[in-house]
Amino acid sequence: MKKLVPNQKSLKFALITMFFFANAAWSQTVLQETFGSTVVPVAYNYAGGTSTPSVSYTTNFPGYSAVGVDASNNVFLNFVSYIGTPPPGIRVSVVGALPTGTGFNQVLSNNTNLITWTFNMKSSRLSTNSFSSVQGYPVGKYFNATVLCSSSPNVLSNDYAPGTGYAVVVQKSTADLTRASINLIKFSNGIGDASVVTRLIESPILAQSPSLTTPNNLSIKVTYNPSINAWELSYREDPGTTFVDPSSGSFSLGGSVTDVPTTIPMTSFGYVVGLQTSISATNSYQFDNFKIALSPLLYTIPPVAVNQSFCNQATVANLYAIGTNIKWFSTLNWGTALAIDTPLTTGTYYVSQTINNLESARMAVTVTLIPATTPTFTQVAAVCSGATIAALPTTSNNGITGTWSPSINNTETTTYTYTPNGGQCINTTTMTIVVNPIIIPTFTQIGSVCIGIPLAPFPTSSNNGITGAWSPAINSNATTTYTFTPDAGQCATTTTQTITVLAPLESSPISFLPLPVNIGSQMWTSTNLEVTTYCDGTPIPQVADPVVWANLTTGAWCYYNNDPAKGAVYGKLYNWYAVAGIHDELSKTDSTKRKKLAPIGWHVPTDAEWSTLTSSLGGENTAGSAMKEIGFSHWSINNTDATNTSNFAGLPGGCRFFGSFTTLGNYGFWWSFSDAFSKLGGSISLSHSLGSANKTINDKTLGFSVRCIKD
Repeated sequence: MKKLVPNQKSLKFALITMFFFANAAWSQTVLQETFGSTVVPVAYNYAGGTSTPSVSYTTNFPGYSAVGVDASNNVFLNFVSYIGTPPPGIRVSVVGALPTGTGFNQVLSNNTNLITWTFNMKSSRLSTNSFSSVQGYPVGKYFNATVLCSSSPNVLSNDYAPGTGYAVVVQKSTADLTRASINLIKFSNGIGDASVVTRLIESPILAQSPSLTTPNNLSIKVTYNPSINAWELSYREDPGTTFVDPSSGSFSLGGSVTDVPTTIPMTSFGYVVGLQTSISATNSYQFDNFKIALSPLLYTIPPVAVNQSFCNQATVANLYAIGTNIKWFSTLNWGTALAIDTPLTTGTYYVSQTINNLESARMAVTVTLIPATTPTFTQVAAVCSGATIAALPTTSNNGITGTWSPSINNTETTTYTYTPNGGQCINTTTMTIVVNPIIIPTFTQIGSVCIGIPLAPFPTSSNNGITGAWSPAINSNATTTYTFTPDAGQCATTTTQTITVLAPLESSPISFLPLPVNIGSQMWTSTNLEVTTYCDGTPIPQVADPVVWANLTTGAWCYYNNDPAKGAVYGKLYNWYAVAGIHDELSKTDSTKRKKLAPIGWHVPTDAEWSTLTSSLGGENTAGSAMKEIGFSHWSINNTDATNTSNFAGLPGGCRFFGSFTTLGNYGFWWSFSDAFSKLGGSISLSHSLGSANKTINDKTLGFSVRCIKD
């Protein structure tokens, strides 16, 4: 540090300041080392004589220590690598004797004042040494240390009778090996390979990573309070490349700890560095402004607190201690006070009190969280709205007493909360009782049916998922009201459905001339169908327009050539949709909604029933002759093979082909009830020139005659 002679004005100010602080709080300097004002080259080895009181130094390796000067003319102790051919990496120490007769007791714990060490340290590169308690500072590792005190001038472990003491070391951070931290260590058997080291405090990671152009300039303060054996490390990272006075200004707390020193007198202090083999300028260390001072003990006793137990979910606000301005921490050293809403966990917490702006040391308190028990209950099953719900038990299955809220509600689903009685480490719990509303089963209404038409079994599951049974038994001969009774265990009520059974309504009667005919085992109508309604009275539309007819997908009828006179002879022509009873959009996809074309007691024959007819007449190849009317009144002159032995009396009524009319007098076509494909229906035809009866499939939009067969 550069030494300046104060002028008269400055001296007066200094005297006034000293007087003020002497009255406020005295401080006695034990030792102050500023390394003078003269540069000492490495080759000469620095030997001391620059401190107050004067101290001489010894070094274990000549040629590595010097007194240097910075750009601001501040001098400092400088360690550099060997200037010639570098030897293997070494540890270099510069050690002096602690002065006596200054009020400083070399048995640290016998002092009655606060002991404060302040000093500067600087590195020009990152330490390569990681902390180890048994081999913490080996040869060849890069580090620097200020020895606060030692029981021997032999501070290295490879010296004769190495000492015990305390030192501050800058080395790799435990939290990040690429960065540095400041460590307060307690050593025995010296510092080095064979030393036994206890790390008392490690500072947070230093912000500055040192280099030749941006060294980390550190101001460091260590205090020891002998009344409570409390140690505290504080530090400051100074900007720029020159040292700043470490005995003034603000510091960051690196940590505090309680440690009882040895009763062996501390006789020495000094500086230790680990040098590597490189002679680069980056392998250098600087020290300055080492000072030991004594000051009155200003001490706040810790608060009174005992170990504590809580149920789960306790917070810092639940902790208790007797004292003033109480603060709770999660660590013994540094860190910020915990917020009162911080959740507690089982472990150790630390408490301090602050009186007159002086915070006490932190006292450890063990906190134990007792796991809270959760009451258990048997779940109440779901009920139907309006059902009786028994009172919930006030004692749980695992023996916990308490109360439920709110009151029982049997009209809607409710969540009830169980609150344990006081004095128990118990959680609250809840139970939700489901109250199901009463459901009315819904079914698709079955439309009116013709009398005698068999009804499909009623569904046993409603549209809204209610299962049950119907009564009475199905009756297809009379209008009946049926009742659906839900199965037990469902929140549902009964419902009814009335199915109307209709007597047949026909626009014109079927003419049986002279009577229905028996052919083999079957009874057939002897004329073509002429109805204009389905058997329940629903009208079948008459469609004359050819374009409309060709695009129909529901039932319709017409006369040949739209001529009623033709209808009087040949009957009506129907498309296949009328045969199938498809009368609206719903009945296209739902067969249960379809109507019946034939009158009660009769139906349109299927392909199989047409086959039975032709088989009884000798087969399809010859049955046509037996089925055709004799003569040429209606058939063309080629109808020479007709015998009508079956009395079927088939007429050549022609057909409506995609809206046009054709083949009258030459062909007769009759629909089958059978559905061949999506757009094709079954049929049978008779020809004027052939004796066969031909089964075919045709487009469902065609207009054919219809015959009926007895049920």
